[in-house]
Amino acid sequence: MQSKQVMYVDVSLFRPMTRLFPYYKKVEKFLDTEVPGLLDNSDILFTWSQLIEACDLGQIIKEIEKTDIWKQQIEGKKLIERFGFVEGLNVYFATAVKALSALPDLQKNELLKYVDKAISHTCAEAKLLVENTLQRYRDRIFANDYMPLLAEELAWAFLTAYPFIKSKDQWEKRKICYDSLMSLWHKLRKDGHDLVLFRLAERQYYSYLSHSPDLDFEGAKLRYEGVQTRQDLVKRIFKKSPLKQGGDLCDGEIIHFSYLGHQGLPVVGIAKGEQLQISQRLGIFDRCLMDLQSCVLGWNPQIIFGQVLSLDTAEDGETNHAYRNLPSNDIIAMYALGSEKNKDVSETPQTLL
Repeated sequence: MQSKQVMYVDVSLFRPMTRLFPYYKKVEKFLDTEVPGLLDNSDILFTWSQLIEACDLGQIIKEIEKTDIWKQQIEGKKLIERFGFVEGLNVYFATAVKALSALPDLQKNELLKYVDKAISHTCAEAKLLVENTLQRYRDRIFANDYMPLLAEELAWAFLTAYPFIKSKDQWEKRKICYDSLMSLWHKLRKDGHDLVLFRLAERQYYSYLSHSPDLDFEGAKLRYEGVQTRQDLVKRIFKKSPLKQGGDLCDGEIIHFSYLGHQGLPVVGIAKGEQLQISQRLGIFDRCLMDLQSCVLGWNPQIIFGQVLSLDTAEDGETNHAYRNLPSNDIIAMYALGSEKNKDVSETPQTLL
C-alpha cells in the first residue's frame, strides 16, 4: 500500500531510538496511541544533513571558511561589490562546494568510518529503521555515488544562512542577495529539486528586522509593548537565536518539510522537546511564505502542509505529551485562495545556475 505521508525524525530523537530498544518501544507506544498509523503508514525521510548529524559531523560546514581555497578566493575579496551579486554569489557557492568536496572527513574512506561507527551504536531491534537510513546512505558512499549531492546540499545550507548583511549601510546594496537566492530556490523547486528554504527565509527576516530602513519601527513599538530599540525588537521576535551558520542542519529541515512536503506528500516531523524554538520558527516561516505569496508575482510553489510533533520525552523514552505544531489558519487560507501579487519572481536575477 502506498504511503500517504512521510515521517521526518529529528536526530535528537533518531539517535536514542536507534540505540536503545526500550527507548524506541516507549516512543513507539506513545505515537501509536497519539497518532495511530503514523509509524506503520509513513515513508521515512532521511537526508544527507540527517546522516551528517547522526555521524557527529553536524558542525562540518564551519570548516568551509577555514580552508585554503575559501581564504584564497573569498576572504577579504569583496566579490559582491566587485562583480555584482549574481557573479559574486556564484563564486561563493562554487567555492563552498569545492571546499566541502576536499574536506578529509567527507572523503569516502573517512566518511565510511563515521557511518560505521554510528551503525555500531544501534541496537538489533532497530534494524529496519537503520537499514532504511544509515545503511542506505552507507551503500551510496561505498559506491562513490555521493559527493556532488552531499557537497551541494551542505553548500546551500551554508550559503543560505550566510550573514550577507551586517549593518544598515549594507542593506540597500546587499538585500538583492536574498531576493536572488529566493528566486533561484523557486525555479529549482519547479524543476523538481528539494532544497531547504527555511534557513534562507529566517536569515532574510533576521536581517530585515536588524537593518532594513523600510521597517515600520514606530508601528512595531505599538505592537510589542516595552520595545524601545531595534535590538529590543529582534530579541522579542527571536527569543531563540537564528539557526547557526555553521550548524543546525536538521533544525531547518524539519520546519521546511512540514510546510512544503516531500515528493508530493505531507511530512510529519518528530522532535524531542525544543517546543519554543519550533513554535518561533514556524511563526517566522508563516510570515515569510505569506509575504512571498502576497508580494511576489508568479510565486506558486506547491504547499503541502504537514505538522511537527514536539515530544515531551524523558531520558528513558517515557513520553506523556506531545505538542502538535501546525501552520497558522491565515497561511492555510492564503495559499488555498491565492492573492494579488506585485513583484515578478522571474525578474529577479538568479544565481548558481
